Amino acid sequence: MNTNETTTASTPVVAEASAATAADTGATMAEHTAAEPVTSGRSFYRRRSTAIAGAAAAAVILAGGAVGVNLHKSVTLDVDGQITHVSTFAGSVNKVLESKSIRLGEHDTVVPAASAPLRDGSEIVVRYGREVTLSKDGKESTSWIHAVDAAEALQSLSSRDQQITLVASRSGNRAILALPLDSDKPVAIISDSTTKLVTTADGSLDEILSGAAVTLKKNDTVEVVDASTIKSLQHTDVEVAVLVHRVTTTQKTTVKAVPFKKETKKDDTILEGESEVVQPGQDGEETIVKEIHWVDGEKVGSKVISDDVTKTPVTEITAEGTKKAPVEEPADTASSSSGSKDSKGSGSSAKKSSSTASKNQGSAPDGVWGKLAKCESGGNPSIVSSNGLYHGLYQFSVGTWHSLGGKGLPSQASAAEQTRIAKKLQARSGWGQWPACSRKIGVR
Repeated sequence: MNTNETTTASTPVVAEASAATAADTGATMAEHTAAEPVTSGRSFYRRRSTAIAGAAAAAVILAGGAVGVNLHKSVTLDVDGQITHVSTFAGSVNKVLESKSIRLGEHDTVVPAASAPLRDGSEIVVRYGREVTLSKDGKESTSWIHAVDAAEALQSLSSRDQQITLVASRSGNRAILALPLDSDKPVAIISDSTTKLVTTADGSLDEILSGAAVTLKKNDTVEVVDASTIKSLQHTDVEVAVLVHRVTTTQKTTVKAVPFKKETKKDDTILEGESEVVQPGQDGEETIVKEIHWVDGEKVGSKVISDDVTKTPVTEITAEGTKKAPVEEPADTASSSSGSKDSKGSGSSAKKSSSTASKNQGSAPDGVWGKLAKCESGGNPSIVSSNGLYHGLYQFSVGTWHSLGGKGLPSQASAAEQTRIAKKLQARSGWGQWPACSRKIGVR
């Protein structure tokens, strides 16, 4: 039965029987019912019509005596708030329901029970079960309720928890609720920080929202709440409020570094004890995309929708030398058979030659590089360490010198070339290539 319509039943019928026909009519009289005009009402525990029309009693005069048996009954039938006053000869609640073509489903209720005997003046209350979605603390569940409208449902639910609300389902741009809102009191529509009062709430939720010029977007949600939980609606006659929540999503992209790894490999072209970075390391990039959820302009949550390495890191590879250092032959000495004059002359000539070689090679520049050369080699570009492994101003190993593009031996190159190669080494590997002297001159 549509709870928003008023229907009218036929005029009451009063049945009478004589003693001669009582036996024949008794069975049919039990099924014979008549209804008075329907009145629009609410459930028996909310507002209901109280007008119950009187009905004439049917008296059966039994043969052989003056004893009367009253088989006629006047009952009130309340079906989801629509109240009908019925005159009937039915003997049970179920017979009255059958006469009105009322069939109860698994989740419907009737009070008294369908099998209960019918008495004059009985009130039969039928409530159809409706499955609704409830929300509490952001968690949703479904439940079957027996109420004529949302106002009654919320009143019943508030006895369990006042924070429980009804959630409308969505279909396209429509909002659907299995219950009407409140047929006899104003309903508040709260959307976009604006409250509108709808004085006639007889239509569906979708119709009422449309009438209030509230347009729903794809992800918006709609919930129906007890108006007393909203401060601005307290102390008003509004019992039900409809809250339209604007739901939006945005995306945020974050890029973070992926550290590179380090590897070491052996290299037989580099002198033992030496190492060289043959592939500089480079950090990669990880791109994370998050979807952020907003309700009425407030952030309510987020989730990662993609997380990918968008730039692969480059591994740093260091080569460690395994090549044995060459053994340099000692320089020839003057013959012991030479006279003292020749020896002295020869020594003087060698000293002059070494000095000339250094002078021809130039000297280290002023500043940091001059100080480093002074510490490492005494500023002599042609000097070679006593073990023959390190050469020149900055004491290069031959392997390192060649790896940086140097030609020949470092100790044979000009001071300018040695300084150029030294700067190249420092840019690649840092001041740690000269650990003691770089610390001494204060550059690290």
